Amino acid sequence: MRKKERSIPYKWKVMVVCALGVLLSTMDLGMMRIALPPLGEAFEVGPDSVVWVQLVTFMVGAGIILSVGKAADMYGRKRVFSLSLLVMSIGLCVCSLSQNFGQLLASRFILSIGLVISLANGIAIVTAAFPSQERGKAIGIISAVASTGLLSGPAIAGILIDTLGWRSIFYLRLPFSILALLLAFFVLKKDPILEHKGRFDIAGAGLLFFAIPSLLFVLNRGQYLGWTSPAVLALSASGLVLLGLFIMVERKVVHPILEIRMFSNRFFSTISGSHVLLYISTTAVDFTMPFYLIQSMSLTTAKAGLILITIPTVTTIASPLSGRLADKWGTRLLCGIGLALIALGMLLLIRLTINSTIFEILIVLIVIGLGMALFVVPNTSAIMGAVSREQLGTAAAMLNLLRQLGMSIGLVIAGSIFATSSLSHSTELLSQGMVEEIATKISITEGMHDAMLIALLITAIGFVISILRGRDMVHSSSS
Repeated sequence: MRKKERSIPYKWKVMVVCALGVLLSTMDLGMMRIALPPLGEAFEVGPDSVVWVQLVTFMVGAGIILSVGKAADMYGRKRVFSLSLLVMSIGLCVCSLSQNFGQLLASRFILSIGLVISLANGIAIVTAAFPSQERGKAIGIISAVASTGLLSGPAIAGILIDTLGWRSIFYLRLPFSILALLLAFFVLKKDPILEHKGRFDIAGAGLLFFAIPSLLFVLNRGQYLGWTSPAVLALSASGLVLLGLFIMVERKVVHPILEIRMFSNRFFSTISGSHVLLYISTTAVDFTMPFYLIQSMSLTTAKAGLILITIPTVTTIASPLSGRLADKWGTRLLCGIGLALIALGMLLLIRLTINSTIFEILIVLIVIGLGMALFVVPNTSAIMGAVSREQLGTAAAMLNLLRQLGMSIGLVIAGSIFATSSLSHSTELLSQGMVEEIATKISITEGMHDAMLIALLITAIGFVISILRGRDMVHSSSS
């Protein structure tokens, strides 16, 4: 028995270590989907404020995701991965101890750095540990683990919040994070550090990291503070200037974190744009549905969490078929069908009321989940097929950035519209003499409807772009 235990191949040890880190990272994304309404109530903040608990993770991801791979290559993947798990452990600890909303946001910022780096670097370490002929299998396993985190997160968080309170979703993950850190330190071997002719693009990474939060803050708080207020104007100007400087730096630096020249390809630009629009629109569904289920439908957090796993479950099941169909039929048709289904789902969401049944809700979520599977896999394939073999790594990082940007912008837009609309409807209904409990339920539902209208419009724009983008482009590389 001892001989068998000692004979476990190193690649599978790597898989176990990295899978735990990836699972913890994606589980957090799933948990935050259901945790926002309870956190808003606990800290007595509105939807447009509590959205920052999740938005900070997307902002951090958008700011550093392109830098993570290069930093790991330059300083060692084991070192960077272990550091990310240490930061994750610290973040989970301070999140659970937060006494006010400001402390929670600061703690989430720390935690988000660990989550983003762990997720990106864990997948890279697994890919490097397996031989090329087993790479597909390895990526399939680690992707399944990532999906498991997204699927289980809402359900686990719902049960924990109902039984032990919101702090439990942080401190109960801490032992597993520490375990992952210890395993990474003792199991992973030191990986060879590649020689680089140029230095790490610190200027580009810093400019991008500060430009995105500035612009997102303006989108989220512009209406509240006033679009012409000194703070909003200053942040808008600084964000745009920083973004412009980032583009200038990336055009000149030897080893940019973002290959700007890739966007000179019209096909690549259009499919990338539709990718961002997809995540902007569908993030509105992710954000508003927990409020609708918990505050309008009066479901427990646990039941709402179970319902919310519908979309990722359907997407996970249908994605392999979507990939095979894309290989057979091409990506353009499937992307169009996928966006059409998402638009249909949003139309059905707008028809939901406080008296809708759980069956009706599940049907809507299944339609949206199927639409996402039919769009995301083919469009990802189209993006990766539009670049040369030498640019595949950059394109993969780009996909992560597009997703993070789309989710960030989607959260900001949905949070602002939902909060403003809900408050407006609530004030109007209460002035008409309606009972406060019923007025709250209806106003939350109407706020979701208004957010879905904007999301539907964005989906329609993405549909038009996707249809007009042209035929699939297969880049031929001689190298």
